[in-house]
Amino acid sequence: MADQNKTAQQGSKPQQLDNNKPAANQPVNLTPEQQAEAKRKELIAKVAAETAAKAAAEPKGPDPKEVAAKALEAVKAKQAAEAVAQGDGHVDGSAGSQGSSGKRDRWPERRKKSIIANPVKFVWDLADTMKQMDPTIRRKDVIQACIDAGVAGYTARTQYQAWYQMQRESQRQAALAEAKRNEQQRKQG
Repeated sequence: MADQNKTAQQGSKPQQLDNNKPAANQPVNLTPEQQAEAKRKELIAKVAAETAAKAAAEPKGPDPKEVAAKALEAVKAKQAAEAVAQGDGHVDGSAGSQGSSGKRDRWPERRKKSIIANPVKFVWDLADTMKQMDPTIRRKDVIQACIDAGVAGYTARTQYQAWYQMQRESQRQAALAEAKRNEQQRKQG
């Protein structure tokens, strides 16, 4: 019976090839442009896979919350040392308070006044410390750490921006000084 099935299959019509689709066992002739495009796609896929593997193998950067907590401890310790050295003892922000401005608040849930002493200096110190601990720290992480520590939101935003502009300007000045030094060495050498 199996022999009859074989002869029946062999006796059937041979498979006809569709003109639009090449058979699986026939080689495909590609133009040089198509070959180059296929190689480019293979290379892109290979590089993407290697990059993904590298990213998965590399350790992740420090957690912004951990950096913020460590920086906060460092800044508070610095402030406490300064307060003891000055002898005023007002580290917690209890020195002086002012009345409200009388304006209608659009965001009543936000902190209107900083509850720590010297919030401007605190933002600058915290931004410096967090940036030293993790150079890739984001703006919003620094601002959130300041707000969590008791700085008013708009104070944190404003002072971070002032700090950032100062950092950027000092980097620009350092680059100009370096370029000037290189130019003088080139002229002398």
